[in-house]
Amino acid sequence: MPYRMSSLILVMTITAIWLIFANSALLAAEAEEPVSLEPIVVTATRTEESPEKIASSVTVITAEEIEKSRYITAKETLRRVPGLALSSQGGLGRTSSVFIRGARSEDTLVMIDGTEINDPINPGRFFNFADLTTNNIQQIEVVRGPQSPLYGSDAMGGVINIITKRGQGPPEFSLFAEGGSHATFREILESSGAAGPWDYSFSAGRIDSDGIGSDDDYDNTSLSGRMGFQLSEQALLEFFFRALDAETHLDDWDFMANESVNDPNFVQDTDFQLYQGRYTQEISDLWESILRVGYFDNDRQHHDRPDEDEDVPGYFSEGDYEGTIFDVDWQHNLYANERNTLTFGIEYETESGESEYRDYFTPDPSRFPEESVHTWGYYVQNQFELTDRLYLTAGIRLDDHQEFGSEETYKLGAAYHIPQTKTRIKGTLGTGFKAPTLYQLYTPPILDYNFLGGNPDLDPEESESYDIGIEQILWHGRVWLSAVYFNNEYDDYITYTSEPDPDNPDVFVSFYDNLSGAESKGWELEIRYDPTESVSFYGTYTYTDTENDETGGDLLRIPEDMVSIIMDYTYGKKLVLTMGLYYVSDRLDIGNEETDDYTRADFAATYTLSDSLQLHGRIENLFDQEYEESVGYDAPGFSAFGGVKVTF
Repeated sequence: MPYRMSSLILVMTITAIWLIFANSALLAAEAEEPVSLEPIVVTATRTEESPEKIASSVTVITAEEIEKSRYITAKETLRRVPGLALSSQGGLGRTSSVFIRGARSEDTLVMIDGTEINDPINPGRFFNFADLTTNNIQQIEVVRGPQSPLYGSDAMGGVINIITKRGQGPPEFSLFAEGGSHATFREILESSGAAGPWDYSFSAGRIDSDGIGSDDDYDNTSLSGRMGFQLSEQALLEFFFRALDAETHLDDWDFMANESVNDPNFVQDTDFQLYQGRYTQEISDLWESILRVGYFDNDRQHHDRPDEDEDVPGYFSEGDYEGTIFDVDWQHNLYANERNTLTFGIEYETESGESEYRDYFTPDPSRFPEESVHTWGYYVQNQFELTDRLYLTAGIRLDDHQEFGSEETYKLGAAYHIPQTKTRIKGTLGTGFKAPTLYQLYTPPILDYNFLGGNPDLDPEESESYDIGIEQILWHGRVWLSAVYFNNEYDDYITYTSEPDPDNPDVFVSFYDNLSGAESKGWELEIRYDPTESVSFYGTYTYTDTENDETGGDLLRIPEDMVSIIMDYTYGKKLVLTMGLYYVSDRLDIGNEETDDYTRADFAATYTLSDSLQLHGRIENLFDQEYEESVGYDAPGFSAFGGVKVTF
């Protein structure tokens, strides 16, 4: 408790100093017209929409905010999102997952430009954020709450959509180089532009690092691109791709000490590829058609060769896990009038996966032969503007799964404006579901361990959720306040369980079944304060109360309290300073262990010497805070980086 209080006092003190500085800047500045606070949002409704008309809770992280922070990976930029908790197993390249409003990591659907990238062969089907860099990202949209009525399975907690930059203006090239702590070096080559009917953006990046401990080397090569061709005024053809090849040195786990231990020979390789084609056609002034075809492949390999320090002579392990997703989505938007947009579509998705594993104790390979499952989805959504004040959204979806059959989900949303007081009241009510994973359905039995294997009779997991919030604009648009209460109930969680064998009561057999559930509820508070064009302040506080129906305890890796504070200062359009403060309370982890609460501070500075030359520096964990986001895995301490960007 004393440490928690000191962490909170540190956050409050630095924030108070910044606010005093901001108010001083305001008094010294001439009156300025407030600027727009939010960009256009696509993910929440599948159509381009202003945030003021959206009932769902949405956070947009723009390219400008990503550039200011100078973070290497996309997951670091997510720290600012209310209701979202991060958990990483150490430094660069280590397994990293997100938890939205108390939902498990596998209950968040992650997409790049609308194509799903959750790992099909992962037992829970969650996406590992460890290797996804910030290269060539236009914005990241995080929609909290169940989104199954628009996106189907895996969206019970919310959706994260990473949107690639679209080229515009004359062709431009840039070279970026950075170096710093832990012998970390990063190089990026980028180019974007438009000429006639063509537009493009391209990025190639490389990361090399020694990591935060011995034998923790990491390297990552990534490519990203978007190309568009305007066939006519009404037709646009686009192609997207993103690929990465990463190698991470991992640690073994000491079950007796409940901590990670160094292993110089334990290496994981990740090969990630995504391709998408999209054709947008304005059939008439009232009808728009969008046909999207996406393919995602994720191949993970790990190998641990024997070394002299192994406890078991000749110990080794190796595994290969490959999963793919192919999906086709045909969406139609009908604009009956300025106040009514009807969106409907059909989606087909097939996912497949296979794996092979062996180690010292099981020299014969344990195989998961290739299995696949397909789903058809049919969705309808209507957005109404009943008046200039009231915006309503209603959506419903039917998913037809190869194994368990059909699942229906719905969502209702409303946003009401009171212009006299600049107040907005909003709320949503909806359901979500998660289909059983390939592993849960089809994994082969291991009779030596009395494991019966996958269960094709599993039902989908389900959720019922609602949220209600209020937003207030003050001081001529310079202050924006938001408070949202959320409540989620999850049922039919698929659980690994055991019970006596009917033919032999003295023997217990293990299998998957729909047994447990959970509940999460809490508050998300936000404030944005822009006293001048040069100074900005953004703060969030999240309170989350969770309960596991089976144990009565908290859900794993969900902190009760989270605080994030982002403070920006721009001087003369040359110097940009950014500080991020993040407080996370203690939380329950695997093995009924708890991680301590911590406060982390990050600082970044960018100085533009000319239109073609830019310098920057970044400090992560400014106060060298010792902490863990996952039990047994130390987070990086004080780290400093510096670099240069040349544009031509």
